[in-house]
Amino acid sequence: MVVAHHAMSQRAFALRAVVAKLPLERYALLRYLIEFLTDVHAFAHHNQMTSSNLAIVFGPVSGGGRRRVTRSCTHTTTHNTTL
Repeated sequence: MVVAHHAMSQRAFALRAVVAKLPLERYALLRYLIEFLTDVHAFAHHNQMTSSNLAIVFGPVSGGGRRRVTRSCTHTTTHNTTL
């Protein structure tokens, strides 16, 4: 349990460092989005938008990962990968 807490602390520290480097406009947009999603989640009992559902919907489009394209003979698929 201590190891998991330490890993979460390291991730939180790394995330704070990334956010601190954002240009002011992007920081303002991120803050607005987080406040909006918090408001949406506050009504999860009405709208079924739990934390998990919000992550499923907004995670892939949040820009948090690199895009990797896989091509096959029949179709092209784009995958989001988290750094």
